[in-house]
Amino acid sequence: MSKLGEALIMMKIKASTMKTKVLKDESGDTNFISIAIIIAIVLVLAAAFFTFGDKAMETISKNVTDFIDNPQKK
Repeated sequence: MSKLGEALIMMKIKASTMKTKVLKDESGDTNFISIAIIIAIVLVLAAAFFTFGDKAMETISKNVTDFIDNPQKK
């Protein structure tokens, strides 16, 4: 067998083992999934704040102003 044939066989073996390693290796998967979940939660909260943020800030501002003006009133 020629050196070129041997090199081709070695490359095929290396490619096969790398393919198996990539498909079977599970390191880092849980970190990726947890980060994806955290990003999704942040996006949902940001969308909710942009949707209801003005009304919430108006309500909070009104309550704080009422409390400052009449602290004994409940």
